[in-house]
Amino acid sequence: MTKTSNTTKKRLVFVFVVVLVLIIGLTFRLGYIQIASGEELKKGALEQWTRGIEIKAKRGIIYDRNGKKLAVNISSYTVWANPADIKDKTFTAKKVAEILDLDEKVVYEKITKNVDAEKIKQWISKEEAKELRNAKLSGISVIDDNKRFYPYEDFAPYILGFTNIDNDGLDGIEKTYDKYLSGSPGRWIKTTDASGRQMPYDGEKIIDAEDGLNVVLTIDEAIQHFAEKAAMESLMETQAKNVSIIVMEPKTGDVLAMANLPHYNPNNPREPLDDGKKQIWQDLSMEELQKEWYSMWRNFAISDVYEPGSTFKTVVAAAALEEGVANIDTNFYCNGFIRDIPGAVLKCSRWYNPHGPQTLKEGMDNSCNIVFVDLGRKLGKEKLYKYIKAFGFGETTGIELLGEQAGI
Repeated sequence: MTKTSNTTKKRLVFVFVVVLVLIIGLTFRLGYIQIASGEELKKGALEQWTRGIEIKAKRGIIYDRNGKKLAVNISSYTVWANPADIKDKTFTAKKVAEILDLDEKVVYEKITKNVDAEKIKQWISKEEAKELRNAKLSGISVIDDNKRFYPYEDFAPYILGFTNIDNDGLDGIEKTYDKYLSGSPGRWIKTTDASGRQMPYDGEKIIDAEDGLNVVLTIDEAIQHFAEKAAMESLMETQAKNVSIIVMEPKTGDVLAMANLPHYNPNNPREPLDDGKKQIWQDLSMEELQKEWYSMWRNFAISDVYEPGSTFKTVVAAAALEEGVANIDTNFYCNGFIRDIPGAVLKCSRWYNPHGPQTLKEGMDNSCNIVFVDLGRKLGKEKLYKYIKAFGFGETTGIELLGEQAGI
């Protein structure tokens, strides 16, 4: 009897210990789930019973130095589909295609995808948005959107650049300052059931987007227009391949205008303005088209190497005056030619009627090549090179545009 009682007691103790261990293990497991994995599990659960559509932020405005708007946003609309909420997919595809002038088959393929949300069409008109909303199609949403617009059309495209269909900056200031102009997108969140259908009682939550920052340029809109007009006149007169004009504030280095011709319209950056080119481009392959686009977008005012020409005389004059090898009244003589350079003969622009005796000031007024060759010789190549480097030749300026080359 005693032996049986002891055996029973041992069994009870064993069962008690096993149960206690299980309870302790379960307690630790629950604690781990709640504390260590709680946030991760909560996030997973939220993802299962919510879905969201991104709300685009309004892109920042680009202004000229006087506050004139050079790049703005205009109201537009984007159509989204939630396939799980669409009851009659055949009817919906037909109706959406009819209103938006789309291929019915393409619309049907989009609204039958196994996804939370599918974009049907971006940047539809106000009239299309109104008609689609009035149709009250289940699972079809029309979201307020905005589109980048350049009010001056083909004005300063190599400065402003342009954006893609998602309003991401692709060139110019739009690209350089994209992270500031873009802002932060918002979110339209809906509660759904296991099949992805919106719950009727739980409503919606909208997280507002944060609009992008504005950018103010050194460009003066009026001066830019004059520069572009002058560039066009020069292009027509000389029949040059291209023309560039840069206008700067000498005391600060601010770029007041930068005109390049031929150019393009940033509202439609893949279409040339020249009718002849439009015809030629129709027969090009996609690879050939891309080469043409990149060529058209290249800002050759900063990406191409070209001779400074007579503007370089100011560098030579400044170096000579700084070093004291000449002053504005130092005398020079122009006979029209420099003949003592091996293998070369340098001419003055008035070689046929030389300037004769003249001061440095007069030589600058006349842009006389002979005066500045003599002045460079007085300086010597070491000192001249020192000032060439000091003025930044052979280095980039740091202008906030893409594709700047250092020169030589």
